[in-house]
Amino acid sequence: MGRCCRRMLCKAMCRANTSATEPMSKVPVDGKLDCKTIRAMQTVLRNAGIPGVGPADGCMGKRTVRALQTFLWSNGANPGPVDGRLGRRTVEGLQGWLAGCGYYSGPLDGKVSDATVKALQTSLNAVADSSVKIGVASALAAMSLAANATAACTAAAAPFCATAAKFSTVNPLVAMSNPIVAMSLAANAMDHAMAAGAAPLCANAARSTVGALAAMSAAANAMDHATATYAVPVCADAAKSAVSIAASMAKGTAAVAGALSDAIDKQVVVEGEKLAARAA
Repeated sequence: MGRCCRRMLCKAMCRANTSATEPMSKVPVDGKLDCKTIRAMQTVLRNAGIPGVGPADGCMGKRTVRALQTFLWSNGANPGPVDGRLGRRTVEGLQGWLAGCGYYSGPLDGKVSDATVKALQTSLNAVADSSVKIGVASALAAMSLAANATAACTAAAAPFCATAAKFSTVNPLVAMSNPIVAMSLAANAMDHAMAAGAAPLCANAARSTVGALAAMSAAANAMDHATATYAVPVCADAAKSAVSIAASMAKGTAAVAGALSDAIDKQVVVEGEKLAARAA
């Protein structure tokens, strides 16, 4: 059976087995795949309508693993064949789905590590919180949409990873499989491109600014030099000329005043002589 047919069949089986939800409780996030965590996962699978889960007994048997594989297939992950074996491909599919939902940021190595179990426990607690308001099915659907959106972001960031790998020590295959690393590498590539393109412009702008400041300083110095060289002598000559002109005007005024005084005295003498002649 092909991958697409298997996914469609798993979705149809999930819709056909949707029933009343069971109460859920939170589990401690301690990285231990104990009976509490398995029981919470079984409850989530049963509430999601996954067929063949069996009772929530806290045992990681074949029925539980098969139900987990069916759930992963129906939500866009690839856990391998639905055979009830918790192998590397099943754990990789679970890690990929958890990474898409934003709960897991480690490598997709197919190992049931503490980080993987903690991410699973965190997602189960998130479903327990969301199921109170919107129901388990809606909560899981929202998480799957987030996972698919993250996968789309990873695909969009893939072209940048090849360029970003040249400036990073991270394995590009790991970067492609981890959306967070891929997006980080894409950001680094963009930063490098911006730095490579903007650095010459900034250097030229700095040179232009320094040149402009130097030109302004030189112009100011030239104005000071011109003022000291040409304006001061001109002002001194103008002051001398003004003093000379003022002295000449003063002499002229004094001469005019003396001439007027002499004329008045002569006129007085003449008029006095005329009056004396008339009286005689």
